[in-house]
Amino acid sequence: MWANYPQLADAASQILGFSIIELCLNDPKDQLRLTQHTQPALYVANALHYYRWQEKASIPEAVAGHSLGEYLALLVAGCIDFETGLRLVQKRGQPMSQASGGTMAAVLGMRVDALQAFLRDNGLERIDLANFNSPTQSVIAGDTASIVAAEKLLSARNVRCVVLNVSAPFHSRYMRPAQ
Repeated sequence: MWANYPQLADAASQILGFSIIELCLNDPKDQLRLTQHTQPALYVANALHYYRWQEKASIPEAVAGHSLGEYLALLVAGCIDFETGLRLVQKRGQPMSQASGGTMAAVLGMRVDALQAFLRDNGLERIDLANFNSPTQSVIAGDTASIVAAEKLLSARNVRCVVLNVSAPFHSRYMRPAQ
């Protein structure tokens, strides 16, 4: 993918002030999990995959994106160019990088109403429902201790809960200062 679009990788590195290829392929300073690096990396990697797909297929009739994915949807729809999207994503990641003290977890195999009741019944009021990915897959966000406690309690009920490798409790009340 990177070899197919060296000009875009170079442009991205110029805008970001670091090598996007080095970050994505080697991550020598262990920075990829930090949102100010994760967001531009995801945007660039997804854009390059889109350009590669575009060479082999037709233009999509519709696009959609959630959260960071909205920026790629805007690129694909022709509303912004690659560089503008990257600058917006970089700017978005800066205030979000100031958030800390929490994490997120994917909860698989439990309906939202059951998950809400579970959180309430177990006194996990410091956890927010962050994303609704499907009828039986949600993402929770909150302080790290609460997320770890929820993961243990859910696992004990044979509900799969995967703590995500993120740097903050995104899509939750804890992001209000960044907002």
